[in-house]
Amino acid sequence: MTPARPAIPQLHGGPNPGQPVPRDPVNGVDLQCYARITAELAHGTASRAAVLARAGLDEARWLLIEQAWLLRLATAALQGDFSLASEHDAVLAAVQATLAEDAPPLPLDSYARIVAAIEGGGEPSRVLAEAGVRSAVFARSQRAWAAKLASDKALAAAFRDSVKRLRAGRGERQAP
Repeated sequence: MTPARPAIPQLHGGPNPGQPVPRDPVNGVDLQCYARITAELAHGTASRAAVLARAGLDEARWLLIEQAWLLRLATAALQGDFSLASEHDAVLAAVQATLAEDAPPLPLDSYARIVAAIEGGGEPSRVLAEAGVRSAVFARSQRAWAAKLASDKALAAAFRDSVKRLRAGRGERQAP
């Protein structure tokens, strides 16, 4: 006998968990458009207001749209339907990849300073804030430099030496 599945909770303001999650646009914004806007906002090269204005939205309308799509994604996941999240993630990844092609990573010395501070025990969000770097920019840089360092052993060795010197300059004890 299979145990009864627990009831899916009704998320405040969300769709009825006993029904299929709606996939129709929210205030004119379909899932693909929602994912594109989310990716652009996370990318951080344009202001939030500029991204929303390009989409014909203001902050209040965007917050309602964002809440509705997040509740739909959560409800679908609770129902065991991951197709909505997969569709969202595919569009998000495609837009992020396109945006990343247009944005260079941080210079290697700047990236090394941030890595050294984080490896030295600095809280990442604080380190990034002190460096004036958004988390999306750091994540893009991390992906770009990881690929370059993986393919260039000499550059990777120089990078590790730089991080080690930076940590030593802060008076940190180095791992053997």
